[in-house]
Amino acid sequence: MLYEQTFLDRADLQKFQMFAAIKDTNVQTYTINTLSQHLDLSYQQGYNILQELFRDLTVLTKHPEKMKRKQISLLVDIDITVDDYHLYLLQHAIAFQFVDYIVQANHPSTDKFCRAHYISRSTLVRKTSALRNLLKRYQLKLSFSDLGFAGQESRIRLFLFAFYWIGYHGVDWPFKVLDEQKIVQEYTALPSAKKNPVDILEEVLFWAISRVRISGNHFVDGAAPFDKIFDEYSPFQYPVYTKEMFPAYDTRFMKSENDFFYFQQNRTITFLPTDATSDAFIHYLSDKKTVTTDFTKRLLAFLNAHVRPDSDFDVYHEHELVLNLARIALNNEFLGGDFMHIVDYYQPEGLPYTETKLYHTLQTFIAGLPDTPAYRRFLGKNAGFLRIIHYLLAPYLRYFSETPVVQVKLVYLGHDLLNRRLVNFLDDLSVVDLLPDDAPCQEADLVITSVDNEAAIRAAAPSDFKGEVATWIIDDDDSAIFQLYMLIRRLYLGKTASARSSETGTFKW
Repeated sequence: MLYEQTFLDRADLQKFQMFAAIKDTNVQTYTINTLSQHLDLSYQQGYNILQELFRDLTVLTKHPEKMKRKQISLLVDIDITVDDYHLYLLQHAIAFQFVDYIVQANHPSTDKFCRAHYISRSTLVRKTSALRNLLKRYQLKLSFSDLGFAGQESRIRLFLFAFYWIGYHGVDWPFKVLDEQKIVQEYTALPSAKKNPVDILEEVLFWAISRVRISGNHFVDGAAPFDKIFDEYSPFQYPVYTKEMFPAYDTRFMKSENDFFYFQQNRTITFLPTDATSDAFIHYLSDKKTVTTDFTKRLLAFLNAHVRPDSDFDVYHEHELVLNLARIALNNEFLGGDFMHIVDYYQPEGLPYTETKLYHTLQTFIAGLPDTPAYRRFLGKNAGFLRIIHYLLAPYLRYFSETPVVQVKLVYLGHDLLNRRLVNFLDDLSVVDLLPDDAPCQEADLVITSVDNEAAIRAAAPSDFKGEVATWIIDDDDSAIFQLYMLIRRLYLGKTASARSSETGTFKW
């Protein structure tokens, strides 16, 4: 919700949260009372927000006559998506309009903007306070006198990409001066154009942002690290900008802008299987003498040394992981750390992976990197990318010796095919280690049985068995899966807390 907290005022944020809750397909029914409780509001506050929500949606819907009854159930199937309403609220928010104005206006002026929106300069300063604090985190500033963004252009571009992508999310086209279809046609003609429709939406948006900024004489500089690495990499030599696009284009910046486009195409992590293109990218990168390559080699060797002795897991065989780690390193070498990530706008409430011993071990690894100017720039001020590295490792947590996994033993009819769903579910949880059939019960943190007789299970277990017993019925539904997940989560958090308190083709790099 950081994005919404940055650009929406409190009333609009509450309306958005209520509409998102109503449209949540995981919830069967809502009342004013349950909505209010969900949003931590009083009944009266919830009622008032709902009335405002109906007023907004009556304006947006193609069938306003249906809104006359003002029934919550009508909003579930209304012809307005969460993204539609999200964009509607943003386009009426001062902070959002202000950023868009800075990007698209020919000669932006603070006074012009204030007059057009009937607000004072002091009101504008107040309504952009959260925005300015956000920019400060990434070494960027908002200048009101000479209206615009101050800071490294590459960082500004990444902020604007996150701004427009999260705000518009493919619902509409943001740029008045660029024809979307023409941009799409020019993009798809590029040899490096993606095939996935969502990738196309993202990259076309990024390309449009870059072209708007270039037209405003805002050029990317400091692309030397990227050019140094990929100066001999043929897929990155095709010119993505032409004289036809920019008749007055300064050729001094042509190379840097091309490099930045290819950097953007190859900087984002992916969880899809690697292909021939990404494999070639990694093989090329592994032979270069750069901070990116050195860091990736050090990190892979470190991770491989911390794999559980009884595991046959080999990080070098995890092509997707190797690719993503290299991309994270490339980001930091090019941008110098502390740059905008789209994920920064979200505050996941999942398992606190950063509290594991592995995370603290990784911190020690980072602290032990060479104290050189190249590495100091690479790390930035706070080595914030460590959190992203740890998220990348989340699917592999069970393989590392520092991770306290939940040991699960199944006591049921193993030949029953109907238990396959349970086994698949447990296999997919990275913090679960399924014990073999012959493992003793006392090794387990959790015993799952198909017999609804906990007393019998405990009687059959050794007296020192301290674990929990859960019953799994063959036809258990999604709710039972969720309850089992919450039980495993609680056990994992308990083990994590105990561990903290006790602390005082193969890619060969």
